[in-house]
Amino acid sequence: RQSEERTRGIVRIGIGLHWGPVVLGDIGGDHRLEFATLGDTVNVASRLEHVTRDLNADIVASADLIEAVRASVPDEEAERLLRGFPAPIHCGIRGRTTPMEVFARPRSAGTIRDA
Repeated sequence: RQSEERTRGIVRIGIGLHWGPVVLGDIGGDHRLEFATLGDTVNVASRLEHVTRDLNADIVASADLIEAVRASVPDEEAERLLRGFPAPIHCGIRGRTTPMEVFARPRSAGTIRDA
């Protein structure tokens, strides 16, 4: 029983969210077809997902996404949706020459630190 308890670990996920244009569609041929999303927006979201580890956050959202939420719903709804995200921080993102402004929702068991 002890060895079974040791193999059970805490599963943590990280989610990177970004807002912008993407190209989506089917890629492949007659024998293999896959649905894919491509573009800089997808790449940034993927890199923000990796940043969740450095920031000890479960979700990292770009300022572009936060602005899109605030622009698309009433103020009260935006505040409710964004409640868990503290003030923005500047974070280095692989492939970017300047830091990006991001909002990171901290994991319940830790704190956020600048990356």
